[in-house]
Amino acid sequence: MKNLIIIGVPRAGKSTLVKYVIEQLGTEGIPVTLMSGDAIIGGLTDQRASLAWRIFIRPLRHIFPSVKRTSKKLLRRNFYRFVRRFFKETTSDFPIIFEGSQITPSQSEYLFDQNKCKIVVIGYPNADIDEKITNIKKFDNNSPVSKLDDKQIRLCIQNFINISKQYQNESKNKFVFLDTSKEYHTTLENFAKNISVFLNE
Repeated sequence: MKNLIIIGVPRAGKSTLVKYVIEQLGTEGIPVTLMSGDAIIGGLTDQRASLAWRIFIRPLRHIFPSVKRTSKKLLRRNFYRFVRRFFKETTSDFPIIFEGSQITPSQSEYLFDQNKCKIVVIGYPNADIDEKITNIKKFDNNSPVSKLDDKQIRLCIQNFINISKQYQNESKNKFVFLDTSKEYHTTLENFAKNISVFLNE
C-alpha cells in the first residue's frame, strides 16, 4: 500500500480529509502514521531559539531584509530535504499520511517518489468568497486568517482561490485534484470511501 500525500491551500479541507481517511482505513483494520507539515516547520523553527540566533541573526533580520529572506529560504530548504529523505528512506507495511500546505504540486513531483506515494491536491478554485468567509468565522475561529478584518480576509481568500486555480492546472493528468468549492464534506467523504483501492493502485 502506498503512502498518501495531501497538499493544497489553507482552509481547503486537508485536515478534514485526513480524518475521513483515517476513519475509513480504521474500519478496514489498516493502521496509519500521520505526519504534519506544520509540525515539521514548527520543529525546524524551534531550532532558531538558540542563543546565537537570538543575539546575532534575529536582530539583523529587522535591519537587512535580505537576511530575513535568506533565513526563510534556509528553513524551506531544510523542510524539503527532511521530507524528501524521510519518504525516500522510510519503508512501512502501513501507509504514512503527510498533510501540509507548504508544498506545491510541481514541487511534490521532485519530493515524493510516485512509486511509493499517491498525491492528492485540494483547493477551492470556484469558491464563493462571502460563503468562505462565513465558514471561516463559524468553524475556524482559531486560525490566523480568522483574526484578520473582513477586507484582509477577502483579499486572503481571493489569493487562495487564485492559488487553487494554479494548483488545479499543475495537477492535470498528474494528480487527483479535489475541488471543495461547493460540496466540501461530500467531496472529501466520497474520496475517502475508496482510499484503500486508491492507495493500492
